[in-house]
Amino acid sequence: MVAESECRRYFVKQCERYRFFQPEIYSAKVAAAIRDFLPHYSIGQMWNVIYYVLKDIAALSQERSYARQH
Repeated sequence: MVAESECRRYFVKQCERYRFFQPEIYSAKVAAAIRDFLPHYSIGQMWNVIYYVLKDIAALSQERSYARQH
C-alpha cells in the first residue's frame, strides 16, 4: 500500500508538471496497472516508467498527433 501511494503521488505530480489537469486523473485503470507492475519492479523503476510514459504523451500531445483524453 505504501508503494502504491508513493506511485500515485508521483503520478499526480508528473501530471501537474505536464499540465494534464483532469478530475480523477488517477483512475482505476491506472491504479490497476501500477498494482500489476509493483510486484515485479521497485518504486524507483515505477517512477521511471511513469516519468517516461507521461513525457512521451506530452510530446505526442505537442505534435497534435495524440488527443489528451486518450
